[in-house]
Amino acid sequence: MAGITRIKIVGNTGHMNEKNLALAEDYRLWADALYHTLFEECGYPLSDGAAILECAWEELAARYDYQEGIDILLNFQDGTRGTLQEKVLDWHEDTLTIENMKGYNHSPGAWFKCTAQYYAVVYPQERADPAQGLRSGIIVNLPALHIATAHGRIPWGFRGDIDAGRNQFRWVYFDDIPDDCTVARF
Repeated sequence: MAGITRIKIVGNTGHMNEKNLALAEDYRLWADALYHTLFEECGYPLSDGAAILECAWEELAARYDYQEGIDILLNFQDGTRGTLQEKVLDWHEDTLTIENMKGYNHSPGAWFKCTAQYYAVVYPQERADPAQGLRSGIIVNLPALHIATAHGRIPWGFRGDIDAGRNQFRWVYFDDIPDDCTVARF
């Protein structure tokens, strides 16, 4: 089994952001290599290889992505498995950003619904040239981040106006995330 298995919904992708999907695809190979390296460096190596699990919106596997917020299934060399939500962003500087509330119906966003164990945010060097690779990023232990938040240790900022129908996002600078919530920084 590959160390990284990406969930890719094909055909009707529903409400998914096409721009973000294209950006993630441009940097997929860089990110896959990076995850292998970073998990190896922290003593929890992934199995070799990467694969893509293509599925239709209606298939059970698609539920990982659109309901659970899981983009990647991780398989570690010791036989354990994990899950990761990935964001490849090009519009901000070194922040972990996650949807807080949905503006169209005021329902809880990914901060409340995402069941991934790890949350990765990576920023490319130069959007116009994927060959330039990735500039910076972070992988956090998402449950640890929730606990730190509950204890008031994360200085979240918020943006977006749900009353105007826009999604609200919470964000925090990488440097403000405690080390005990972080798997890797680069």
